[in-house]
Amino acid sequence: KEIEDAVNGHPSVAESAVIGIKDDMLGERVVALVVLRSGTSLELNELKTHCLKTLPFVRVPRELRIVEGLPKTASGKIDRGAVKRL
Repeated sequence: KEIEDAVNGHPSVAESAVIGIKDDMLGERVVALVVLRSGTSLELNELKTHCLKTLPFVRVPRELRIVEGLPKTASGKIDRGAVKRL
């Protein structure tokens, strides 16, 4: 939640989901899946700089994936299981 709050605080981000994926060197790395606001763009370095204002280095996303939308449950919440399968 803390990482998602930092990512969602960027003005180009409409919504996001942050997951950990397996990494041979680190064990797990932080990946941000982001839906952008219309007419905006976002690069990984820009997101990292933004997140470092409120997060320790180890919690800053190491990868950025721009997606058209995030899968939702019937109640409208982000479907975490489906996000991991993306």
